[in-house]
Amino acid sequence: MIRAFLATLACALAARALSDSSIAIQDVTSGLWVVSYAAATNLAPLGSSVTQATIFDVAELATGAFEVLNYETKQFTTADSSGTAPTVGGAIYNNATEAGASVYTVVTQTAPVTDAEGTLGEVFIEDVASSLYVTVSASSALVPTTSVRASGAIFNMNGDTLTTTTIEYLTTGEFVTANKPGNQPLTATAATPSGWEEYSVFFLTSGRYAIKANSNGLYLQTTSAGIVNSAFSQASGSVYNLVNANPGRR
Repeated sequence: MIRAFLATLACALAARALSDSSIAIQDVTSGLWVVSYAAATNLAPLGSSVTQATIFDVAELATGAFEVLNYETKQFTTADSSGTAPTVGGAIYNNATEAGASVYTVVTQTAPVTDAEGTLGEVFIEDVASSLYVTVSASSALVPTTSVRASGAIFNMNGDTLTTTTIEYLTTGEFVTANKPGNQPLTATAATPSGWEEYSVFFLTSGRYAIKANSNGLYLQTTSAGIVNSAFSQASGSVYNLVNANPGRR
């Protein structure tokens, strides 16, 4: 983030008494909301609505300064000392004077529910919005297509809601991979898991979950092409039921 941005943010926080609050940040000039991208490390105004904004937790220090924590990644916001990173166009830099700094609006938000302990294991994946279960297409893409649970694909979620997990398609033994640009459906094509096949699973309520691809830090959402890792925030991603495929084994 830019140094001037942090100073402006600190002034806004002090003026609005937002210490120990959850916030979303809007770039006034573009009207776009600040989100994490590039595996959730860089910040840029890319969200078209507040539901796509990354939520930050704010805490006031004894010195009167503020620290800003990315709510979902639990990482603190930092400024590059040279003012040259990140290098992606449209990102936020710490390289402006006060007169040349961008202006931001700070809006309080309710932080989303995140982790609740629970082992995952072998599951059917149901898209809550459509009530369709995920199948694997001839091209190995994950697509919600069937209303019959038994016709859905069975996946082994190798982890729990407190750790990184992989998603194994049991029929072939291949792992579900998410491309970094987030512009193609997830595919069950990896013989062995690597960083492209790692996910974070967030418990919401009553068996419902949000799932984030660690390859680019974006949440899974159901599109006409299939399930894609393209949502900037938990609120703008899709919600999935993870239904135990072997209830007698738990």
